[in-house]
Amino acid sequence: MRYHPEIAQEPWRPNQTTIKAGEHYKIAIIGGISDIKGYNIIYDCASYAVDFGCSIEFVIFGFTKDDTVLGEFRNITFTGAFDSFDELKVKLEKHPCDVAAFFSTWPETYSYTLSESLMLGLVPVAFKLGAFSERLQEVPGAVLLDVGASAENIVDGLIQAAKFARSNQKRFSFSEHDEYHSLLKNYYGMDMPSK
Repeated sequence: MRYHPEIAQEPWRPNQTTIKAGEHYKIAIIGGISDIKGYNIIYDCASYAVDFGCSIEFVIFGFTKDDTVLGEFRNITFTGAFDSFDELKVKLEKHPCDVAAFFSTWPETYSYTLSESLMLGLVPVAFKLGAFSERLQEVPGAVLLDVGASAENIVDGLIQAAKFARSNQKRFSFSEHDEYHSLLKNYYGMDMPSK
């Protein structure tokens, strides 16, 4: 088993001065969200946050299986679909967030949206499941939640990660694994014949 090749880089982070003290903590949800990607969990957490006055707002960078239902929550904002990492960056500049949440209820094998969120300097929150559990072990501020956690526990984890994000605005290096100096040799384990 080998990690997917990625370019190690310093993460970009939006200007946090656009998030004022006392504002709600902003939670980014990135991609297309179906049942197995956590649609019902977002619903439950948004509902819990409204009912108990929790200072969190979900910003959905993409779409869900039913935007109309989630759109009725005052603490959910939709930015619409995006076609590239650069477009996601632009959307995040307009809607700065503290945290990226991943609520997949099945084990992901890698997750490119996790890579993108790390490159954007967002603190990740996910379930202890699949690639998220493995990849987030050493990420500063990352919160790993038990699968099946209650909405209360999930919201508490999101707030914990958001507080870390706001108090540690320095950039952390995105370098989960060694770079591959030669894709053929280091990733595929093949040697090219010398001439």
